[in-house]
Amino acid sequence: MGLLSVGTIRSLIGIECIAALKTRRSRELRNYDEWIEFTKSEDFPPDIPVAPWQTYKNKGYKNLGDWLGTGTIKKGDEQFLPFKKARAYARSLGPKSKTQ
Repeated sequence: MGLLSVGTIRSLIGIECIAALKTRRSRELRNYDEWIEFTKSEDFPPDIPVAPWQTYKNKGYKNLGDWLGTGTIKKGDEQFLPFKKARAYARSLGPKSKTQ
């Protein structure tokens, strides 16, 4: 999937979600604990949801790593290559022993 225009994104997830993302990403928060700490601070804007996973469910929210801009994926939500492709890749690295 290619890049989406701002207009397309707005129509898919709504302008309020985009504003919330900009506010959150400007603080460079790295994880859930930092997000929760920020939501309890005096700096937390009243128009940003404390639990974006609920507010924006089915409206563009993917995961906290996407929300925070870190790209981190929650354990269990990873997407791996199929076995044969992963094995082919591992073998292409050319290990010569078990410890290499």
